[in-house]
Amino acid sequence: MIDLHSHLIYGVDDGAKDSEMSLKMARQYLENGFTDVVCSPHYLGEGKSKTVDEIKASFKSLELLLEENGIELNLRLGNEVYISLDLITDLENGKYLTINDSKYILIEFPANDIPLYTDDIFYELQIKGYIPIIAHPERNAKIIHDPNILYKFLNKGVLAQLNLHSLIGLYGERTYKTAKKLLEHNLIQFVGTDSHSDRVRSPKVSDALKKLENVISKDDFVKLTEINPKKVLGNESVEPENIIDFNKKSIFNFKASFRNI
Repeated sequence: MIDLHSHLIYGVDDGAKDSEMSLKMARQYLENGFTDVVCSPHYLGEGKSKTVDEIKASFKSLELLLEENGIELNLRLGNEVYISLDLITDLENGKYLTINDSKYILIEFPANDIPLYTDDIFYELQIKGYIPIIAHPERNAKIIHDPNILYKFLNKGVLAQLNLHSLIGLYGERTYKTAKKLLEHNLIQFVGTDSHSDRVRSPKVSDALKKLENVISKDDFVKLTEINPKKVLGNESVEPENIIDFNKKSIFNFKASFRNI
């Protein structure tokens, strides 16, 4: 399996605190069936995060550390980019990294909002040849309230990555229910760990993977954990497939319920 979202590099953000924690996390990745991991430290804006050069240096140190300890985990590099009005300018000025130097950018929303300029940012990115991947949409308060917001983004070619820990209730009941709904409506193209440590938010996701297998088909399981993320690493196209409009489905369910009265 391939994880497109992790905070495995020690000392660059709120992820792994030191080299020992990174080692423990890397071993957990292997134990849980992962072969490739994208290290995606937070980019919160210029002056608020480590620079690209600093991240690349820390990434090389982590690669060497894993090699010295005989841990055969393939590492790739990117950023989890907090959405802002400066997102396009910062990209053009090389302030953050796309996933594995591809056209794909992992983008994080505020927990309780989706900025009004989001559509404009996404449109401009796509005009320039980039594809936004929304990180953990199931945790966003606006999407929890109206999951069809995500459908509208995907209908415009944006993609979405779900946190596996959401499926075991780590972020609360509402997030769990939203995660399940998004999967059932084919609104998720990737799953990831969003690992930050070797403890609570860790690469230990075997229970979450079992939950995932109960929600989606075997073919879709492979697609979300292997096929789609492999395409991202290879800079190949990934398209939202068979996405379901919540409004249309809710109308259908209402009619079905009415017939059963």
